Amino acid sequence: MAPPSGQSGEVSELQARVLDAEASGRVTNERHKELLHAILDAAEETHFLSSHQMARRYQVDAATIIRTIQRLGYTRYADFVAALRQHFVARITPYRALKTATEEGRTAAAHVLRNLDLDLRHLNDLRSRLNVEEVLRAARKIRRARRVVIVGIDFAASLALCLDYGLT
Repeated sequence: MAPPSGQSGEVSELQARVLDAEASGRVTNERHKELLHAILDAAEETHFLSSHQMARRYQVDAATIIRTIQRLGYTRYADFVAALRQHFVARITPYRALKTATEEGRTAAAHVLRNLDLDLRHLNDLRSRLNVEEVLRAARKIRRARRVVIVGIDFAASLALCLDYGLT
């Protein structure tokens, strides 16, 4: 399994497990190999699915999904999904997003507008599901706390700095 085009030769932990399982004979069934490669190739669409949703998507039984990921060495589906999420995040770069948009015939301006539309949809979803009382309760707890630790990694680091600044 080659790394995605436009990326370095680095292989994600999940890709390494798939390659190892294939090489060692733990995954020999061609259908299971195809299933794993399809899941990896569509990580942006599969990293948040439950085992039942993933099974429905690939028209297999949920037990097939579980048995297949167990052959990769995962004891829990949640561990597999976490690795799939890491695989997905590692593959995302602004270059890749723009290249995909260009290949689909979209302009950079259309890409920007599409992202703004997605952001608006996500904000509306958040607003419709937000429990304001819970947010206020959390704010009161933070205000009463003697110490607050804020952790932010990767893209969330800038959000953590902003929250730190706001709380200070």
